[in-house]
Amino acid sequence: MSKSQWKAIALSLLFSLSLTLLSLGFLVFPQKSSAQITSVSEISDVAPEAWYFQALQSLVENYGLFQAYSDRTFRANQPSTRAEVATLIAGAMDLISSLATHSSFPGEDLDLMRHLQAELAAEINTLRLRQEAAESELIELEHELFGQPW
Repeated sequence: MSKSQWKAIALSLLFSLSLTLLSLGFLVFPQKSSAQITSVSEISDVAPEAWYFQALQSLVENYGLFQAYSDRTFRANQPSTRAEVATLIAGAMDLISSLATHSSFPGEDLDLMRHLQAELAAEINTLRLRQEAAESELIELEHELFGQPW
């Protein structure tokens, strides 16, 4: 495979991984009161057993693409704001541009991204199924309360 093909694969995987993590709300770039960290162990509410620990570790140590809140927490279940989304995408695009100019991309990072992308795709599917079930239940409740929809 040529160097440009590897770059294209790496860039597309990085971008899709970033968007996947973003859609699940796992990446947070606080606009106010943030703390730059150099190790995931500095984050007080992320256990090494957390399924997303390795992803955060890679983002922090290899790419510097993560900031904790000022109290050094991750707040994994907190939704992202539009400002945080914009900051994340800008950071990811800067990284993509930077990677495009380098001659190589670490193979272990590429393997990790592929693995994480597969895991996250399964998580997204699970969340999508839960959302569809909740929507169905809501429709049933609306029918019970208000009768047929107009």
